[in-house]
Amino acid sequence: MRRFRFTIRELLCLTLALAMGLGWWANDREHWALLRRFEEDTKYAHRWRGNAESLGRILESEGWEIEWDADQVRFEARWDIKNAKPQSYMASVSTYR
Repeated sequence: MRRFRFTIRELLCLTLALAMGLGWWANDREHWALLRRFEEDTKYAHRWRGNAESLGRILESEGWEIEWDADQVRFEARWDIKNAKPQSYMASVSTYR
């Protein structure tokens, strides 16, 4: 019965091939995990933006002024609708995560 015989060069080539394959597989897994997380964050941001725009349209119909910015949303009322008195209310909502 003959045993397997490998030279050092063959073992090094096999080790190199296995290491490169495992490295590629680990990198690919990490890439797809980051891509999935980005897609989930994008869906969350779109959902939040849609809800905020709906609220903005409602507030604009009530006399509020809406300012959209990349980092925050500001809304301000120029008058008190119920009492018809000129007043100014300001609120700010930050979108930092």
